[in-house]
Amino acid sequence: MKTEIIKEDMDKIADYAASLIRQGELVAIPTETVYGLGGDGLSDIACKKIFEVKNRPADNPLILHISEIKELDRLVKDVSPSVLEAVENYWPGPLTIILNKSDIIPETVTAGGDTVAIRMPKNDITREIIQKAKVPIAAPSANLSGRPSPTTAMDVYEDMQDKIPLIVDGGSCTVGIESTVLDCTSKPYLILRPGFYSKEDLEIHFGKVEYDKSILKEGEIPKSPGQKYKHYAPKGRMELILGNKDKVRNYFIKRGEELSNLKTALITFSDNEDLINDFYKFYSLGDRENLLQMASLIFRILRQCDEDGVEYILCEGVEEKNLGIGIMNRLKKSSGGNLVVLE
Repeated sequence: MKTEIIKEDMDKIADYAASLIRQGELVAIPTETVYGLGGDGLSDIACKKIFEVKNRPADNPLILHISEIKELDRLVKDVSPSVLEAVENYWPGPLTIILNKSDIIPETVTAGGDTVAIRMPKNDITREIIQKAKVPIAAPSANLSGRPSPTTAMDVYEDMQDKIPLIVDGGSCTVGIESTVLDCTSKPYLILRPGFYSKEDLEIHFGKVEYDKSILKEGEIPKSPGQKYKHYAPKGRMELILGNKDKVRNYFIKRGEELSNLKTALITFSDNEDLINDFYKFYSLGDRENLLQMASLIFRILRQCDEDGVEYILCEGVEEKNLGIGIMNRLKKSSGGNLVVLE
């Protein structure tokens, strides 16, 4: 199968992409978070194809993407007026909500559970594709399972070349990490996966919200993607370092000397750019005060590490508050939990 990447004439692309979705094919679609691998969310066959193409474990549920809030009516059994009123303040945008599923949702989507994850992406072309397809689009990140998520069309092509017929090129993703997932079937509402929206952001309209601190037990069905498996991993071993910036800088210098026999990459902020010649590769996260920029760069840099043949990665972390919680969630998974905290 030859994979096309198309970005011109977005109206025609929407018609073409929607027709492929209706035929049971998979299409890579742009969103503000990461690119998604989209298929008909009401088709068991199409959803099984998503799992096969990604090599994704079958017990890792999918998120359904909609174009309008009214589409919730047929996808869920019940949704309270207060949740509807609250979600209008975040949609379209990087928020996924968990609700009790209706009978038309295939078990493949929910991994056999009774709830379904739904979001309305901000990207105009993707919402138009959903509208023209006349079905919700199931769309996990458009990468091979376990790899860094794709934030450009070429990232998708690296993993999906000759596996899907179409990649819709919507440019670089602005947010760069997956959506926040909020379970609205529990009280208080629980954040199952941190992302762009923090607890404090959501409490403005949803009321009391907590982070889910539970660890899934053997055999338990996850409600959200990202709860069970190691994700976003580059090929090289990765070390995540957290602490005072001066201590972190000194640690980088020390570890750079210790790892001089390896192709070692340094991922840090622009105020450490003078260390550029001390490492095989140096990747800047920009200004350390600009977490949104950092979030948008993370997955692109990890993929670049693979392209550059990096064998070992030293990456600076950030304080776990607000957007930093979502960033650190992804970096911890990328490093396999290899976290160094400098006191």
